[in-house]
Amino acid sequence: MHPTQQPVQERDLDLGMTPADVARGAALYLARHGWTQGSYYNGDTESGATPPACLMGALAMAVYGRPVPDPYDPDLPGGEDFRRATATVNAYLADIDPDWAEAEDDSVGDWNDRWATSADEVITALNTIADEWDRQHPGGAR
Repeated sequence: MHPTQQPVQERDLDLGMTPADVARGAALYLARHGWTQGSYYNGDTESGATPPACLMGALAMAVYGRPVPDPYDPDLPGGEDFRRATATVNAYLADIDPDWAEAEDDSVGDWNDRWATSADEVITALNTIADEWDRQHPGGAR
């Protein structure tokens, strides 16, 4: 190890991903591993597998790199990135869908389970969110 390198356990593991980074990672995850509704993941989550995921599960996979039972767990490294990405997705949905903006329980998971009708629609939304974030935040501002 180089003298200026810190061991992994001493580094800050929060990668500081932008919501665009997370959204693109989630879109890629869904394209490669599949989409589901009704739960974060569909299938094996214990063996290090990459199961099909809902929108929330895909955001979690993009941030954490593995299935997690509660992506909002405050003790998970990268949790702030997950929460910021989820808030960004929610704001996008409120901007494009008047029904969504008026919904009583406007969670991203509800959009995945009720409004989204296909994996392609979720993937397209994630890529659009990423592109809009980059346009609004030149230089990758967090």
